[in-house]
Formats: sequence, structure tokens, C-alpha cells
Amino acid sequence: MAISNISTSNAVDGLLEGMKVVSASLGVCVHPSWSNNVRQGVREILNSLLLRFNEELDGVVLGYLDITIPGCKAKLLPALSPYFRVDLTAKLLIFSPKMGMILEGKVIKIERDYIGVLVLGLFNAAIGSSDTRPEFHFVEQPDLRAWRSDLDKRHVIKLGSVVRFSVKSVQDGEFLDIAGCLELSSTGSVDWLTSQFGQSPSPGKARNQMKEKHKERRREKKKSQKDANSEEVLYL
Repeated sequence: MAISNISTSNAVDGLLEGMKVVSASLGVCVHPSWSNNVRQGVREILNSLLLRFNEELDGVVLGYLDITIPGCKAKLLPALSPYFRVDLTAKLLIFSPKMGMILEGKVIKIERDYIGVLVLGLFNAAIGSSDTRPEFHFVEQPDLRAWRSDLDKRHVIKLGSVVRFSVKSVQDGEFLDIAGCLELSSTGSVDWLTSQFGQSPSPGKARNQMKEKHKERRREKKKSQKDANSEEVLYL
């Protein structure tokens, strides 16, 4: 399948960051058995794209709509191939998480060294113990196995909790492998965040916090380097 003339809309309102709608021109090779129902043949090919990472689209295809086949003629492929090429346009719903984006998912595993999360009911994410704020610690009791905040005992992340986290890294292959972190104050249990702020903090606010955090780290690094250089000068 050939993909060309890709144009991307803004993030989909009301959904997670990383969700986008892509308008694309596609060229697909349809088996002659679908010659009497070309549109269904095209759908079968588009269905094969679903829930797979696509390098050209830079994300996982979750769905498609507005299939338009502009002409009524198809191009026969050369040589002995019985397939025919159909050109079309369609809108594709893509999930393309990037570092620094804010995602939400349901906790499906609680361990001493990580929290396992399922995003959109489809994609696995792991939050390592080293990527949580110092206030969080692992708790294992007869009636509770969770990560809990020392600052507020009501802030608990346990099995079934919906957690908001920032993306630390993404490994793309046939399937996505997401690493997350809970370093920002706007991340954690969505229930607790909602009880504190009246609503979950916006992704934009969380992104700004992350940018400020990175700037602060760079400033501290420069300061430490400057202090080290000053000490060397004084020593000499």
C-alpha cells in the first residue's frame, strides 16, 4: 500500500494527547475477488492496518472514516499479478504518543519496582519506581497493595485506579512500548487530582510544568559547572 499527501489535523478535542486525525491519499492493491464490491475490498485492506504501528503515519492506526474513491477505474498491476490498484482518500485516527505528552490509563499491575498501566484499553505502559516523585512509596498490607503518597494518605494508586502520567519514552515496533513517569505534581491518581483541583489538570499545564522542570535542571547543571570552575580557579 502506498501512502502520500498526508496532512494532519490538530489533536482530537476531548481525547488523550497523541490522538490525531490524518487525511491521506492511499493506493491499495485489491484482490480481483472484490471486483464486484471494491469498497468492501478496500475496507478489508484498511482493517489490516488497525492496531499496528505504521512508520509512514508515525503512529498506530485506531480507525478510519470518510473513504472516498474519486474515480470508477482501477489500474491493473503489471506482470502476472491479478491484483488491481485503487486510489482513494481517507481520514485515519492515529495514536502517536511522544515524550512529554500526558496520558491516562488504568492500572493493571502493582509491583515494588513498577506500575503497569493499560492506555486506551490497548497499549501497555510501565512507570518505574525511579520515575515516581519522592513522596510515593510502595505499600503492601493484607488489605492494600499500592503506591501511596506520604504527603496525603488519600492519594493512592492501586489496581483499577486511573492514573495520569507523562511519557518518558516510546519504543515503536509492531506494537508500542511506553515508559511513563510521575515526576510532575499534576500527575498521579485521577480521582485524587480531581478531588484536589475540581478537575484533572490540563495537559497544557502539565507540559508547561515539565518544560519548567527541564529548565530548572539545566540551570542547576550550569550553576554546578560554574561553581566547579570557580573552585578550580581558587585552588590554582
